[in-house]
Amino acid sequence: MFCVTLSACELAGDLERTEQWCRAAVDYAQHHHCPFLSAYCRTTYGSLLTATGRWQEAERAFLEAIHSFESGHRGLRVHAVIKLAELRVFQGRLEEADALPDRLRR
Repeated sequence: MFCVTLSACELAGDLERTEQWCRAAVDYAQHHHCPFLSAYCRTTYGSLLTATGRWQEAERAFLEAIHSFESGHRGLRVHAVIKLAELRVFQGRLEEADALPDRLRR
């Protein structure tokens, strides 16, 4: 339910509602020991932060998501790595964007 709702908020570009759902998802994830959910949440939230020009916050969200995925559901981190690479392109950090897919091989 959280993932679909977060995806809908992302598609709608609704940052405020995404923030609300992210807080709810993180609380749920912590209570039920479900770290992949908060990582997915951070990835979606980071996408909206990128779209609204809040790039430093977006970078933090993506890096936190990648870290969470790496300590558990490694296969799911691809989405966060791709979103971080997109952010790097927006920032003009092309070499760093190009190097990010290498993280997926580790």
